[in-house]
Amino acid sequence: MQLYNMTAKQAFAEAPPQYPVQTWIWDPPYNIGFKYEGFDDRNKNYDEWINETAELMYNNTKQGGSLFFIHYPKACAELLPHLQAAGWTLHQWITWVYPANFGHSNKKFTTASRAVLWFSKGEPFFKPKATVQPYKNPNDKRIKERMAQGHKGCNHYDWWNINLCKNTSKDYRGYANQIPYELLERCILHTSNEGHVVGDPCGGSGSTYRVALDHNRQVWGCDVAPAAFELWGDLV
Repeated sequence: MQLYNMTAKQAFAEAPPQYPVQTWIWDPPYNIGFKYEGFDDRNKNYDEWINETAELMYNNTKQGGSLFFIHYPKACAELLPHLQAAGWTLHQWITWVYPANFGHSNKKFTTASRAVLWFSKGEPFFKPKATVQPYKNPNDKRIKERMAQGHKGCNHYDWWNINLCKNTSKDYRGYANQIPYELLERCILHTSNEGHVVGDPCGGSGSTYRVALDHNRQVWGCDVAPAAFELWGDLV
């Protein structure tokens, strides 16, 4: 179910998930005064909103479920206590790195990463080989033997080199700050099974929904921007 023109609080109150969510993807507004789709992301009660939304998500999550919270590293460090206060346990801090041709400064190094905080409700369900990265030394004798046995690669590191979703990207849908398909796919496939519910309280472009449906998951989500519904038309 996808609910548009609703805050997360309204959506949880009016049409909460029918079944507990297994995996949440949360790429919230960054509270930096950015205007997109007729919506200003500045919120003077941002910390409270993060805590309130995180608690609503936690209360609608399966035991063993996961939340992937995507934000800039400094903001994640500041917001971490508010997410933990909502009940979530930080399972791992993942760094998403990407090449960037913007944000250069004469006063500091260029920011070309975001944090992906993996939270859990209890011990998280996890499939380590749901996706893999290519072997770094395929000519090594031991690696050749593993490849001959059908192994396609090794487990991912805790840093993910995934390009931004740009206007030239295959999965680009014309929406600001769209999270790449590959990143969403990795989060969802490693922490859920077919038939599980995937949720997104800031659905935006509908990218989470598209990935979840492509892999036979159920979907629940919402977004405050009315324009989002136009992008969800083929997903609803």
